[in-house]
Amino acid sequence: MLLTLPQDVIFSIYEQLEAQDLLLLQQTCSGLCALARADHIWRNLKFPFPVDLPDNRDGLTGLEIQHSVVRALRLEANWCQKKSSILNFKVIPKVGKVLHMQFVGPSFLVALSRWQANRILHLELWHLPRSYSSLPASRVSVIEVPFSDQTDLDASISDHQITVAFTTSTNQNDERTPLLQVFKFDCRQFYDGYDYILPTTLPEEIFNGKPAFPRGVFTSPIVHNNTVIAVLEKTNSNPLPVKIYNLFVVNVATGNTSYVTIPRLGRRFMKAKLYRDVMYIIGILEDESILVTAHLWPPHRTDSDGEDLPVAAKHRIGPFNNTPYVSCYISQERTNNIDSPLTIFLTGDEYMNDEGAYHSVRRKWFGFSVPKKSNETEREGDILSLEPFCATEMDNRTTRVFTCIGKTGRRMVWSEFSDIGSICRLMKGGFEPDSGEFFAEPFAGLPLNLNPGIARGCTAMCFEECSGRICFALPGDMLLVEL
Repeated sequence: MLLTLPQDVIFSIYEQLEAQDLLLLQQTCSGLCALARADHIWRNLKFPFPVDLPDNRDGLTGLEIQHSVVRALRLEANWCQKKSSILNFKVIPKVGKVLHMQFVGPSFLVALSRWQANRILHLELWHLPRSYSSLPASRVSVIEVPFSDQTDLDASISDHQITVAFTTSTNQNDERTPLLQVFKFDCRQFYDGYDYILPTTLPEEIFNGKPAFPRGVFTSPIVHNNTVIAVLEKTNSNPLPVKIYNLFVVNVATGNTSYVTIPRLGRRFMKAKLYRDVMYIIGILEDESILVTAHLWPPHRTDSDGEDLPVAAKHRIGPFNNTPYVSCYISQERTNNIDSPLTIFLTGDEYMNDEGAYHSVRRKWFGFSVPKKSNETEREGDILSLEPFCATEMDNRTTRVFTCIGKTGRRMVWSEFSDIGSICRLMKGGFEPDSGEFFAEPFAGLPLNLNPGIARGCTAMCFEECSGRICFALPGDMLLVEL
């Protein structure tokens, strides 16, 4: 009966269906199958689960999108199992001591490594083929960058071009000279439509500069569309030094720069995160609570230097009076195609009152969902207190080594080490599809569980949620895991 309807009516019905329904329709009669494969249906489809697809799908066919969706559905089913299986893992030998690493899409990884005892840092781009590819992992490019113990990086891929932003503070004559460097790797000529085949290539240096302010430091670089944003911390020269924070903006296309001032609001800066069209600034207040402010991005006046960044909303988390050494975890992946609140996870050691003295330690983990803006009933300038949507406790003898959160906030992985039996485990966390409750389970079938020394020797870790890939940096090697 459905085939008797006009084709535009059938398409309007299909547009209301989910991906699983469209795949089932393709197993019915040939008429419904052909319509369920239409390119425009799949290009405009919305997914309630992470899918390895670009924000703009105009250049993809419906069949290409379907292949990504089928892989995403398999990964979703595997993730929700109590014992998720490992599809594949491989060891990548002969790497230095990796300090930072980040997936750039499913096929590339950017790493900052230190070689042996030399005071040399290498910014490396790696190509990591999928498990179904016969290509080996290869180091595409290596750039020597200034050595420092304070470094950070961010990277993004768009139209087969990878932009990498790197910040460092070098010690010269007892003064830190901050640097912000931006590189672009052009991979278009090496893309064959199925995978990347890359010879060694050199990037184009887009920007290499120092701030005009004395005693300034660059931190928290962010690559977003055609701009690079970095937090510029400077200290004034008053008798009582006060730190002032700015967002330093570089236009990748033109090289022009500008900056806006972050409202201090009595906090110490922790981290900045650009999440869709909202810039979140995270800092610690004097009462040890965490203040998260939301700012619409880009600012209305991007051409004016030194303008204050308007505050759209303020959210308070805490205070954490008995929880020192709070660590903050936010996704480092692109989030433009997911319309959900920002997810922040905080970990800390909570000291319990034991007969008048804080002796007992209980490690806790809190998850918070930060909305884009405050409730409309809130007055302008009000601070909205946030309650955790989940809180878990760890064994007192368990140390969480690294934590990586997926871009939707639905999935995360971490490695942990327990002194009881010297056990190292790779863990996964997420939310039950039906109840929404948080769960944590160890992965099965990973050699990491067999070598307790790996956890203590692991120097970095990253997680690509859409493809289910996890990478560990070990002494001299990298371990790539695919779910």
